[in-house]
Amino acid sequence: MISYIRREEEEEEDDDVSFPVRALVRIEKKGKGDLLLSTIAQDGYLHIEGIRYFKEGQADLEDLSKDIGEQRQDLYMGPVFDELDEDLQVTFSKYLEERGIDTALATFLPDYVDYKEQKEYVNWLKDVNDFVSA
Repeated sequence: MISYIRREEEEEEDDDVSFPVRALVRIEKKGKGDLLLSTIAQDGYLHIEGIRYFKEGQADLEDLSKDIGEQRQDLYMGPVFDELDEDLQVTFSKYLEERGIDTALATFLPDYVDYKEQKEYVNWLKDVNDFVSA
């Protein structure tokens, strides 16, 4: 009986855990260039994985679906974020928070992705049903 209760509690805890959502954050300053931050939003936390800086004109950032690394392999990728000094990591996190990229967004992203996936799934079912029924 005790092991069943523990499993039930573990399942409830698993329900509260959101799935990770990768998000690419672009911060642009005219005449200065762009910061691109690779992040993962999960459980109300936005984890920064990496930061790249591009001087103005160094990379085509209008289509972020393209792999920037493949566009400009000659540019320095930046350090591994987790290996940066802890104070610098905190500074970057605060920099994002000041721009509204915070826990509210990190909580919203997985929910929105789930909603969008469900909506796409329902549309797909409808389209396939229409096709098969014709």
